[in-house]
Amino acid sequence: MRLHRWLICAALVAAVPAPASASVVRGQALSPDGQDLYVISQDGEEDGALSHFKVGAGGALTYVGCYGLPAGCGPSGFDEFTWPKDIEVSADGRDVYVLAPGLGQYRRAADGRLTYVGRAEGRLGESRALALSPDGRNAYVASGDENPFTESRIVHFRRDPETGAHSYAGCVGADIRYGTGCPALPAGVVSTAGANAIVVSADSRHVYTTGSTGSSNAFEGPKAVTHFRAAADGTLTFADCIGNETSGCSPTPVDTDQHRQGRLTGLAFDAGGLAVGQSGPYSDTITRFALGTDGALVYAGCSGFTSAPGCTFGSGTPTGTRASVELEAPDGATQMTVGLNARINPYGARYAVRWEYGPTTSYGRFDEGGSTSSAGGGWTRVTKSLRDLAPGTTYHYRLVVNTPAGPAYSPDATFTTQPYGEGPGLSVETHQPLGRTGTAAAFAATVQGTGRYWFEWGETQELGRTTPPREIPVLDWSERSVKELVTGLEPGKQYHYRVVAENGFGRVVARSGAAVLPFTGAAEPGPQPTPSPSPEPTASSDPSPPPDAGPSHGAEPTSAAAPDAGGRPILATSALPGPVTVGPAAPAERGSAAPARPRVSVSNRRIVVTVSARTRITIHRRAGKRWVHTATLTTSRTVRRTVKPGIYRVTAGPVRRQVRVR
Repeated sequence: MRLHRWLICAALVAAVPAPASASVVRGQALSPDGQDLYVISQDGEEDGALSHFKVGAGGALTYVGCYGLPAGCGPSGFDEFTWPKDIEVSADGRDVYVLAPGLGQYRRAADGRLTYVGRAEGRLGESRALALSPDGRNAYVASGDENPFTESRIVHFRRDPETGAHSYAGCVGADIRYGTGCPALPAGVVSTAGANAIVVSADSRHVYTTGSTGSSNAFEGPKAVTHFRAAADGTLTFADCIGNETSGCSPTPVDTDQHRQGRLTGLAFDAGGLAVGQSGPYSDTITRFALGTDGALVYAGCSGFTSAPGCTFGSGTPTGTRASVELEAPDGATQMTVGLNARINPYGARYAVRWEYGPTTSYGRFDEGGSTSSAGGGWTRVTKSLRDLAPGTTYHYRLVVNTPAGPAYSPDATFTTQPYGEGPGLSVETHQPLGRTGTAAAFAATVQGTGRYWFEWGETQELGRTTPPREIPVLDWSERSVKELVTGLEPGKQYHYRVVAENGFGRVVARSGAAVLPFTGAAEPGPQPTPSPSPEPTASSDPSPPPDAGPSHGAEPTSAAAPDAGGRPILATSALPGPVTVGPAAPAERGSAAPARPRVSVSNRRIVVTVSARTRITIHRRAGKRWVHTATLTTSRTVRRTVKPGIYRVTAGPVRRQVRVR
C-alpha cells in the first residue's frame, strides 16, 4: 500500500522529536500490514533521514527512530543521503527501498526496524520516482532532468525474490546517448522528459509515467503521460502516450492548458483507470484516463478547481446558482497588449475564471485568472492584461466563470490592437533536436510573428535541404514552439540545421544548430548491489551519461542586406558555425579501448578525483539551496583537494557525484 505525498499532514511533522526533524518530507510508504510508516525527509544542508513510525489505533503515529546522519539517527548505510527522492515497501513486506544516490535496500524485521543491506546503481541520472511491480520481481525508476533537451529514461532493475537485492537490467527513454544499450522512444517523442511519477499495474504488465518540464529559452516544455508494456522478464516497451504538442504524443480531446500553465504533479490508479494531478497558478486539476485494450490510455475527462475548457469544476455534480458575468470597457489597446475588465458575482461559491480570445468568435486562445478586488454587493472586479497580441488585429473575447453550478459566459465583445510600424516583426531561434533515434530527429525552434517558417539542414554548413514551409498561426504575437521530424538520417553523422521565417516584409534566419545522431549501441552491464554498512563516502563512479551537449555555435549573428532569390531583403541573417567534430562515428567509439571513467571519493577531508585521461573537473559546495562554485581545473592526473566540511558536487567529465566531507 502506498500513501501519496499530498496526504501528508502536519501531524506527521509534529510526531517527530528533535533533532530528527521531518520538516521537509520527501516521501512515505506504509508497510502492507499497515503497522509501520516509513518517511524520508531533508532538513536544510544536513543529510536526509529515513524515519520509522508505528501506526496505532485510528492512525495515530508513534515515533520509533531514524536512519541517517542527523544527530540521534542510526547509520543510513549510504555514503551520502542528501535529498532522498522516493521510498517503497516490497509487496511481501520484507524490504524497504529508498531512492537516494542509488537504490538502497533495507531488510525489515518483525518489529518494523530496518537493517541496511546494500545498494544498486545503474544509469539513474536525475532520478525522481520509484515503483515496484506487485509481483515483487522488478523495480522501475523515473529519471530525467527538467531541461527538455537532455536525456530522460525509465530505468529497470530486477529483484532477487530470495535476497530482495536489485540488479540493473536496462532502460528506455528519449534522446538516449550512444553506448547505453537502451532503446529510444519513437522518433520525435520526448514524453519521459522531466519524469516525476511512476506506477505499475496490478498484474505487473503495464507501467505508466508522467513527465513535465518547464520552458527552456522560451521553448515549451513537454508534459505527457506515457504507457509502457512490461514483458515477462520486466523489460519495458513503449506503447503509447498522451500529452502536449512538444511531447510528440497524441493530444487530449480538450485543451486542459497543460502546455501553458501548471505541472503534472501526481499519478495514481483509481476505480476508473488512471488519475493524473496537475497544479498551476490559477487551477488544480485531475485528468482521468480509462485503460483500454492492452492498457492503452484513453482520455476520460478532467475535473477540479479549474477553468480549463471541457473540465468539470469541483466534484462534477452541479449545485447552486451559476455566476453572473458583466464585461466592462477594456483599457486602451497598444500594438501587442490590452487590459480587460469585468465584474462577476459567484454567489458565495468558489470560482475559477478564464479569458477566451481570438480573431473570430471561435476564439482559439485562453488565459486563466487575473487580479481581483471587491466591487460591493457580492460582486468582484476581475482585471487581466493580455500580452503578445498581433498588431493591427481585431480580437473577439469573453470571460468564462466556473463554479460548482457550472460555467457562466459573458457576451462576446471586441477590441482592436494598434497597427505595427515598419519591419517584419519576426523573431526565430533554433534549439537542440528532440526525440533522436539512430535515423531520425525532430528539429526544434521558437518562432514569433506572422508568416511562415521552415528548417534548412544538411551534412555541411552549406545546408542544401529544406523541410516543407509551415504557416505561423495568427492568433497572437507570443513565441511558439515548433518542431519538424526529419527521417532517413545516418547514425553517427553530424547534421547542421537552422530555422528560417518570412512574411511580406522579408526573411529572418536563425543561428544554426548541429545535431549528432546516436548509434544504438550494445548493452553495457550495470553495476551490481554493493553492500556497504559504512556511512562514510566511498569511491564510486556515476554510471549515468552526461547531459546532451548544446548546439554547436560559431560566429555571432550578423546583419546582411543582400536580397534573396525573390528580390526581397534578408533583414537578419547569421553566420554558420565553424568546423565541428563529427560525433559518435569516431573510431574510438566503435570498439577501441576507452579511458576508464573518473572516480570520486573522500579521504581525510580531501576530495579525491582519479582520472586516466585529460578531464575537466568542477567542484561546487552546497550553500543553503544553492551550489557555490569552488574550483575548476583540467588535468590528466589524480586530484586531491582539501576542503572544509560540507556537501560537495563534483563533476569530472561524464561523471557527477555528490559527497559529504566531515
